[in-house]
Amino acid sequence: MTDLLHKTGDLEYEFKALVKTSSTKFAIKIYSDSMDIQVTAPPVRGKANKEIIKALAEILAIQSTQIWISRGLKSSTKKIRIRGYEKTYLLEQLTKSQLTQMMQ
Repeated sequence: MTDLLHKTGDLEYEFKALVKTSSTKFAIKIYSDSMDIQVTAPPVRGKANKEIIKALAEILAIQSTQIWISRGLKSSTKKIRIRGYEKTYLLEQLTKSQLTQMMQ
């Protein structure tokens, strides 16, 4: 996985999306060099992608239009872009969230 990148005012992050339709909640696991996002929506017609964007927008307290998947729409490895935010803000907001678990 790649680390966070700052390009033209946008923050990019590559992560693994884990679809667990048997799970009842959205969850994020942050590792030292990557992140896993567990979704409950099935990977059908973009439902899992929409859940990822909506949940991240809520956690980061930003509009969902500021987040998009720039690579991996049909793959479990995705790259998201967040318009206008720094790495420190992203990590601060994610660590404050009850949905996030810090891993070693």
